[in-house]
Formats: sequence, structure tokens, C-alpha cells
Amino acid sequence: MGSWSLRADGTFDYWSPETFVIFGFDPSEGIPTLPKWLTVLHPDDRDLLAKTLERIFREGVRVDVTYRVDHPKQGKRIMHSTGEPVVEDGRVTRLIGNTLDITEQKNAAQELQRSEFYLREGERLAHMGSWSLRPDGTFDYWSPETFVLFGFDPSEGIPTLPKWLTVLHPDDRDLLAKTLERIFREGVRVDVTYRVDHPKQGKRIMHSTGEPVVEDGKVTRLIGNTLDITEQENATRELKK
Repeated sequence: MGSWSLRADGTFDYWSPETFVIFGFDPSEGIPTLPKWLTVLHPDDRDLLAKTLERIFREGVRVDVTYRVDHPKQGKRIMHSTGEPVVEDGRVTRLIGNTLDITEQKNAAQELQRSEFYLREGERLAHMGSWSLRPDGTFDYWSPETFVLFGFDPSEGIPTLPKWLTVLHPDDRDLLAKTLERIFREGVRVDVTYRVDHPKQGKRIMHSTGEPVVEDGKVTRLIGNTLDITEQENATRELKK
């Protein structure tokens, strides 16, 4: 992170060593002028930064802005700058701030978004949902596809365990309830097939697997997934006829 100070006349009167590194300027050549500094910014962001600085000195507001930089050695980078105006005799005389290179964080966030998108699409295409259940019987995570599989409305939140059990076939509810109790009691893996009375799709067949998470010798969570195997089961029955 680099720190800097900008005067009202548009002159930088301080750059920390890291600020030179962040923007790719040579300290031996001195602090660049404001126009020269603007040249390393992405062309589409220069006007935004120039107008932001003008507004700060005119209105005395705080700066908090993210923008792109074309670094001479490192290529495309993403910066986040914050700054506080210094007010003397009712006017802004200086802006003191810092700049952080957030390229890696932004890239990681974008990669996470891509991964989440691929996960959602993969689950949707495979008719598979993922979920997490705590020992107190509270689901604390349902993926979007899990709502689709069981016919619940995401806008109403994750259903309680008793409410989820109501969409199961009456003959399978007790089996699932006892299976979950055993998992949390003994720490065994779940692998079970059961029927669901889907509110829109009718009779469906699900297969759920789950792994208990054990901490300090006790099961603290069950993480698993559910796959709609109705078509596969129907096809198997047809072949057996």
C-alpha cells in the first residue's frame, strides 16, 4: 500500500516508496505531476479520477474509488484509493490518502464468481443440489438447485427439517429422520434413495449422499448433495419389463 499527498493546485508533494512501485514510476525522477500520473491510468478511467479530485477540493468530500492502471512493467492492475481532505480556514488545502493494489483480490473474486456459476450450472444440468445440515436439525445452506429439486421457493428461505420432510413420500419420512439421527449419533456416511412428492413435478425419486464433519470427536455438520434419479430409475424399470 502506498501513501501520498496532493495539494489544491494539483501538485503531489509526497509519495511513499511503495506508491512509486504501485504506479511504475522511477523515484530518481521525482514525484510525477498530476497530468503525468493520469497517463498510467486506463484511458476510460482518467476522466473519472480527474473529476473526482476536482469534486474533493471543491466540496471537501472523502475519496473512495477503484480504477484501472496500465503499469509499465506489470501490465493491467486494479487500484483502490481512499483519501481525506484537509480543511484549513474553511477550504480544502490538501488531500492525504493511500492506494492499495487489489488486482489479486479482484481476480480471486471474479474466479470465485465463475466457479460458483459453473457449480450452479453443473448442478442445474445434472439435477443435483448441495446442502448443509447442523446437529440441531437446521439446514444452514441450500444451493439454488436444491430448492428446485424439492419444490421450495428460495424467496421464503431454507425450509426447516420438519417442513422438508413433508415433501417426502409418507412411507419414507421415518426412514430419513432416523437415518439423520444415526449420522449425528454415530458419524456414519449417508447414502440413501427415497421418494418425493414434488408440488409441481409429482412423484420423483432422489438419491442423497452426505459426509459428517467431525470436530473434537463429535459431528458438527452434515454436508451432502441430492440427485434426482427419477429418469434413471424409470429407465431401469422399463428395461426389466
